[in-house]
Amino acid sequence: MTVAAPLLAVSNLRARYGSLPVLRGLGLSVATGEVRLLIGRNGSGKSTALKAILGLIAIDGGSIRLGEEELVPLTTRARLARGVALVPQAGSGGRGVFPHLTVRENLELMGAVAGDTPDFGIAWRLFPMLEGMARRRATMLSGGQQQMLAVAMAMMVRPRVLLLDEPTCGLARGPSLELMALLRRLADEQGLAVLLVEQNVSLTLDHVDSVSALRAGAVVAEVAPDTLRDPAWFTRVL
Repeated sequence: MTVAAPLLAVSNLRARYGSLPVLRGLGLSVATGEVRLLIGRNGSGKSTALKAILGLIAIDGGSIRLGEEELVPLTTRARLARGVALVPQAGSGGRGVFPHLTVRENLELMGAVAGDTPDFGIAWRLFPMLEGMARRRATMLSGGQQQMLAVAMAMMVRPRVLLLDEPTCGLARGPSLELMALLRRLADEQGLAVLLVEQNVSLTLDHVDSVSALRAGAVVAEVAPDTLRDPAWFTRVL
């Protein structure tokens, strides 16, 4: 693909947890229609980078631009309304869904957070299976179905930029590959700029356009996906 000018541009981004610096001058960009993979060892700052872009953590300095607009002064809700959405990492609390709300209520809530009238057709077109589960509580869904719901919730804000943190964690290979193919399709057909954190790199290589390698909170290499087919590269660079 021919990559357009950056839609999301992050430069010299710095953040810390307490007295511990995590992001140390992070710089990266993602263009309309591009899927960029962000890789690095545990503790390198990948998840922190996604949270900082959406405004979920305070930063010490730097710039986060969406097109011509600077996002740093904006609240998380304002960034959602501008079209930046996050599918969070699965954890002990679930997959970023509200477990005791129904599928429909989860989607409705996300639409309301973005200040928009919910268009459930967005979710049903992406994941027809969810429409038949609209009245089912999210806690009754399988892990794969919850992940579908988490992605659908993010899409309810009609994002221009989609951030995903380890979306295949805990999923079988089949659903994981289907999810990667979906991200590729969203970038190609809807022009989304996708920034993906994923430990299972082999799942992504046929679906991403570019790779940023993170070490100690800064990008140390930007490479083509095929570079990652060489296992020795990780040892040399990361």
